[in-house]
Amino acid sequence: MSYDLIVYDPSLIPADAAERRTWAQGVFTRDDDPAYSPGEQSSAVTECASSLQTVFPADDAAESEIEDAQERGVHPAKYFVDWDHLEITLADEDVQAAHQWLQDYCARNGLGILDIAGTGEFTEPEADTQPPESRGISATSTP
Repeated sequence: MSYDLIVYDPSLIPADAAERRTWAQGVFTRDDDPAYSPGEQSSAVTECASSLQTVFPADDAAESEIEDAQERGVHPAKYFVDWDHLEITLADEDVQAAHQWLQDYCARNGLGILDIAGTGEFTEPEADTQPPESRGISATSTP
């Protein structure tokens, strides 16, 4: 089985909740729309895709990268980078780790997450809402 997540650039999608739902419904069909006109590619989304692939390699990555990931207990993922968002399809076994990784990354880089397969909710994590380890604070550090 697989699980889908979308990472989006909040500055490039509607702020209104109803408009965001319409945007989310359209991301899978808009290439078929003759009125679809993408804007400038979000460098933050592209960088997220590159960083995430160092942990969860793309299913078309080099065989050595996939073998290394499997030795670490993770599976290849499918990626599609559009101008305003990144679509990720993960193995069910990797969802919890990938979701936490994305929460941390998005909080540090001003991106949002749309949980397509689960809650259907848009979240824009903030650094101070993440676990202490994500903020560079370890259980052994002193304030």
